Amino acid sequence: MLDLFVRTPTGDAAVSLSAEGTVGHLRSAVAALGHRRFRLRWGDRCLDEEADDELIAELGLTQGDVVHASAKVPWEGVSQRLQRGTNGKGGSVVFHPDNAHVVTSGRGCFVHVLAGGEPAGEGDGARGGWEIEATPLDDGATAFDVALDAAGDLGVSGHKDGTVRVWEVASGRLVKSIDAHYDWVCAVTVSEPPGLPKRIVSASRDRALKVWDFGSGTLAFALKAPPLFFASTPHHAQELVLVAGAGSASVLSVSDGSLLTRISGPETFACLALSPDNAVLACGSTRGAEVYTYPSGELLRTLYRTSAPAHAVSVCVEFVAGYLVAGVAGDVRIWCPETWSHLATFSSGSRVLSLSASPDRRALATSHADHSVVVWR
Repeated sequence: MLDLFVRTPTGDAAVSLSAEGTVGHLRSAVAALGHRRFRLRWGDRCLDEEADDELIAELGLTQGDVVHASAKVPWEGVSQRLQRGTNGKGGSVVFHPDNAHVVTSGRGCFVHVLAGGEPAGEGDGARGGWEIEATPLDDGATAFDVALDAAGDLGVSGHKDGTVRVWEVASGRLVKSIDAHYDWVCAVTVSEPPGLPKRIVSASRDRALKVWDFGSGTLAFALKAPPLFFASTPHHAQELVLVAGAGSASVLSVSDGSLLTRISGPETFACLALSPDNAVLACGSTRGAEVYTYPSGELLRTLYRTSAPAHAVSVCVEFVAGYLVAGVAGDVRIWCPETWSHLATFSSGSRVLSLSASPDRRALATSHADHSVVVWR
C-alpha cells in the first residue's frame, strides 16, 4: 500500500493508492499527482526532508518536491486521560484558540485543562503536564454543551435547567444568564458571521431552535424543530448553523433561519460537519457515519454502519487538516476525503461523546461516557 499525503491550499490530504511495491508503480503514482508537493510513505520507507536521494531520483523527483512526513498517522499518541466530573448525560469538549487549554462540560462545572509537558511514561505514549486549572460556574447546574467565542474570552453553556449562560473564560465570572428554554438545552454554538451581529444559537429538547443576540441576550428569532441534540457553526462558514436531532439533520442560515439543506431518516442524528470546500456534509447518527453532497443532500457514501442498540451509539464527526475524523462507539476513526479510504482507528476504551481539534491541528480532544477527556497527539 502506498500512502501519499498531498499538500493542498487547505492542508495535507491523505491518499492511499494500491501499489505492488516497485519503483515503477511508485513513479506512475507520483506522475499522476502532477507537480504538487507531497509527502510519501511506502512500507517502512518514508520520503521526507531527509529522504533517500537515490529513491527520489528513481521517482523523477527533487528534494524540493518532498515535504516533511511523519511515520505516524496524525494524533495517534494518547497524551493523557483526565477525569472531568460526574455528568451522566451529554458532555462536550472544545479546544481554546490558544491551543493550550481544553474546556469541557460536566455536572455543575466547566474545567480548563492545561496543556503541555514531557512524556511521563513508556509504552503507552502518555504525556504529563495536563491538570485541572479552573472550575467556572460551580453551582450544581448540569451543563450539556459548551462553546467559545472566536477570541476565546467568553464561554457559552447550555444547561439542564433550560438556561444559556455566558461567562468569562479567564475568571469564570458569570456575564449573563438567559432563560432560553423550558427543557434541557442540549447544544449551544456561537456564530460570528461577517457583517452580521454576533449570535448564540441554542437547541433544546423542547422542540425549539433559538438564536440570540450575543451582546444583549435578546431573542433574534426562534424556529420549531424536532428535539435537537447538536448545533455547531463551521469555522469557515460562520453564516451557517448545523443542527441535528430526532429524525433529521439540517443546515440553516443564522441570519434568518432559512433552511438550506435537510437530511431525513428514521434514526437520531447526533452530529453534522461541513467540509472546508463546502462540498460534503459528514453526518453521525444511530445508524453510523455517512457523507452527503452539499447542498443537494444526496448520500455519497456510508463510511461506517453499526448494529448496536441506538442508546449505545454516539457518532461525532469533524473535518480536520484534510481528514475526516469521527468518534464511533469507543474508537476514533480517520478517513481520507479524497478517496474515503479508512486510514486508522484508535481505541479509547469508552464511548466517544464529542471531539474537538486544536486550532493548530496538532492535537485532538475527545470526551467520553466514562466522564473523561482524552487528548490525542
